[in-house]
Amino acid sequence: MKTIFCLMTAAMTLSALAEPTVEYIGVDPQFGGARAVVVAEAVPLVHTAQLLPVDKAGKLVGLNDAGKQADQVLLDLNEVIGRKTEWVKLNVYVARANAVAAVQNAVAKFFDGSPRPAISFVVSALPETGALVGMDAVAAGSPGAVSLHSKAAVLPAGSAVYISGQAKEATNLADSTRKTLESLVATLEWLKLKKSDTVQVKAFMRPMSDIGVVKKEFAKFFGSQSIPPAIFVEWISAKPQIEIELIAAAGDSNPGAAESVSFSTPPEMKPSNVYSKVAKIERGKRIYFSSFYGNKGTGAEQVTNIFEGLGDWAAKAGTDMKHLVKATYYVSDNDAGNQLNVLRPKYYDPTRPPAASKAMVKGVGLEGRTVKVDMIAVTK
Repeated sequence: MKTIFCLMTAAMTLSALAEPTVEYIGVDPQFGGARAVVVAEAVPLVHTAQLLPVDKAGKLVGLNDAGKQADQVLLDLNEVIGRKTEWVKLNVYVARANAVAAVQNAVAKFFDGSPRPAISFVVSALPETGALVGMDAVAAGSPGAVSLHSKAAVLPAGSAVYISGQAKEATNLADSTRKTLESLVATLEWLKLKKSDTVQVKAFMRPMSDIGVVKKEFAKFFGSQSIPPAIFVEWISAKPQIEIELIAAAGDSNPGAAESVSFSTPPEMKPSNVYSKVAKIERGKRIYFSSFYGNKGTGAEQVTNIFEGLGDWAAKAGTDMKHLVKATYYVSDNDAGNQLNVLRPKYYDPTRPPAASKAMVKGVGLEGRTVKVDMIAVTK
């Protein structure tokens, strides 16, 4: 085993001389991150939980100071990840819109002189009273099997699945959480995967003040197994109370696959022409984009700008609209949400839209905008 590992390491090292394992493309004009980050196929990825500005004793730091809180969270993330120069994606959640500038300054200072990952900002209530900022990150990680703990897990190089769109309504938040988790695991089993293959879960829920209910259901559901790294976003939704999406390891890559990403719908579910229930990376480089925004204007104008920009940058990163894997749509008004539904079919192949979640939130992180799109893709 040591010999095999050494040979693999040597091969990866020689390959790296010709091609970087992590490539940073362009600059996002909104928040200064890379426009796209391309990760070589053989590189595993660390996915963190949503970290909040608390010290090791669990006490909130930097009361009413978004900049100091951001400094604390970035330091904690760096301790978990361990390699600041190989960050791939940084997701930032701020409790109020006027905290964005201070957090943005903290991020710029932290990455001064180092490549910046793709970056996303969202305005959302957070799971800790007094917290003004929370973050999670994806970074180039170390080889090995999935290793779960509360702050991070490794998605090994190879195949990966993204599962979403399986929210289950119920009479209360606890039951909705449990039923949605059961649906996700049923899909994993249909894919011949296990609950223990889960690398990260992300919950869009309301209200955030009931976070204890959701965490309790997570604890009961995963039982003796460690709860995967988790992220919580408050959405403004009449129903359902919660949507949960999941990332899981799916074994070795499939170099002979006809397509680098495949899409499927579990047999008991209804397919959609604008999102897939399951997207599976079979092979290829993974691409993480900074959030796409449109110019100021109507919902239709913003959405059109977003998809035109996405198409352009997808081509620059070595992919196209048929190889989008996972989308997260954040909207802050009904017009933007409705126009996403109307316009998405214009840009997607109806047989292969990305897995997706659409969340109405307090704000999308940029003044004067009401919609943004976060996207993960894979090379053709």
